[in-house]
Amino acid sequence: MVVVVLVCVLSLFLAYVSVSSVWTPHPLSSDVFPERNAPSEYEGVFPWSRLSYPLYLNVYHTPFDQLTWVYPLAYGQVRFSMFFASAKILVVNGTFSYLAYAMGPMPLSYNIDFLFSHSRDFFYFLLAMVTFFNIIGSLLGIILAKTLHKTISK
Repeated sequence: MVVVVLVCVLSLFLAYVSVSSVWTPHPLSSDVFPERNAPSEYEGVFPWSRLSYPLYLNVYHTPFDQLTWVYPLAYGQVRFSMFFASAKILVVNGTFSYLAYAMGPMPLSYNIDFLFSHSRDFFYFLLAMVTFFNIIGSLLGIILAKTLHKTISK
């Protein structure tokens, strides 16, 4: 029982690190926007973004600048893709925005076109999905190890 609880906690931790690595890019980083108004693909910081492999996340940003003197907001389109061993299993579109004149890195704000339109709810959905797959994989590994141990010890 203790092993199952430890597997669940470790699976949640690995899922959180993996999803957060891709979820929170900074707009002033050359990883997100290598050139002004150029689309970019962001897979997070390796190895943190691949801790839940074979399930991993990818984000594609297409920026548009809308700068006004009243509210300097830069925005664009975003596409989240979830992969299972290089096979795309989920694609979700939306928009992102950030304050363009911020001095220093600032996280992006997302508006998602999905069942969960609020970015926090979508983040929790991704976290739950990755955690679920991590737990299933870990439990299958434990069952396989116990079966192998019984087979070898006979």
